[in-house]
Amino acid sequence: MRFSTIGDGGRSPQDVLARLRSTGIQTIVDVRLRPDRASLGAYVKAKTADQGLQRLLADANIPYRSAVE
Repeated sequence: MRFSTIGDGGRSPQDVLARLRSTGIQTIVDVRLRPDRASLGAYVKAKTADQGLQRLLADANIPYRSAVE
């Protein structure tokens, strides 16, 4: 099993998705302490899976899991 990290600071959602695809990422495991902070913009963990980061990744067929450290 291989693990990778990615920073989203200053990157568009399209750029983040392109980078994930280019490296063959199969699942996102979100270990941020506060993934629900509104200041995260497109990368916020929304209250429902049809919004925010979950929606962005679902549209790209990339599974999302939240596992706060």
